[in-house]
Amino acid sequence: MSRTARVTEQQGTALLTTEELHRVQQQVACYGAVSLHPAVSRHGQWHSAFRGQGMDLMDSRAYQAGDDIRYIDWRATARSGRVSTKVFREERQSMLTWFVDRSPTMAFASCGELKAARAVRVAAALTFSALATGDRVAGLTAGHREQFFPATATLDGALHMLRAIAAPLPHGSLVTATAGCDWGAALGHLCRAVRLNTTVCLISDFRQLQQQHLPWLQQLSERRQVRAFVIKDPAEGLLPDVDRVRLCLPGSGAVHTIDCSNVSLRMQYAAAVATRSDQLRQWFAKSAIVSVSVRTDSELFAQLSPP
Repeated sequence: MSRTARVTEQQGTALLTTEELHRVQQQVACYGAVSLHPAVSRHGQWHSAFRGQGMDLMDSRAYQAGDDIRYIDWRATARSGRVSTKVFREERQSMLTWFVDRSPTMAFASCGELKAARAVRVAAALTFSALATGDRVAGLTAGHREQFFPATATLDGALHMLRAIAAPLPHGSLVTATAGCDWGAALGHLCRAVRLNTTVCLISDFRQLQQQHLPWLQQLSERRQVRAFVIKDPAEGLLPDVDRVRLCLPGSGAVHTIDCSNVSLRMQYAAAVATRSDQLRQWFAKSAIVSVSVRTDSELFAQLSPP
């Protein structure tokens, strides 16, 4: 007996339609926003005395001994004839930045929906949750090409980003021309573009993530709250005992036949999957990143909040 697992390109078909994105928005309104922040807000009624990135310029005052010379207000100094320094106030609006992997390994589904479609659904739930709590959202996607989306606090801006990552997956020569997600480039981009004290959500199957990318993960999580949403298809965790299975790879069309009735092969595969899962958990733990497993065949919102 031979079965074919669905490794598909869905040529010309959007991963999620606009109607499906609006349905996710309705689910956020029904179930409540996905919480990625501490339950107790750190915002108070008093202005902060701290200065630096993530602050709003509020006023100027006379320079005092011990003030940082980097924050001297030269315009006010010229106008008044006395040295003045800038006074900042903490920025009240938080920022969420997500990264969505659209590499060929995400174009797989044995049941439920494609991993790539589930990744878009996760990003949509996080986006609508952020907007509901008054936060801004920015995004980055990678696969056959990298695309960055500037921060927005509007529904129209958010839908523009989500429609872009829900666009049909590349096919044919576009797939074979890429090696998948370049984690070094993507994490480097996030480290440079995402300000400190921002929440960052990485949404991927992390198939291309390697030991060499660990320093980038650690740099990203330094003074940023990072969550990793690991997209999983149930067939990837355990080979079914169904005799022979044919796997057709997207783009190249190459077909591989696996004898799943081989007990030794199934055990080796399960051991390799467990080893890889442990490896990812260790890398995330070393980087102070909370990881959340998201299956493609289970209800979404019950899986999103970290334990």
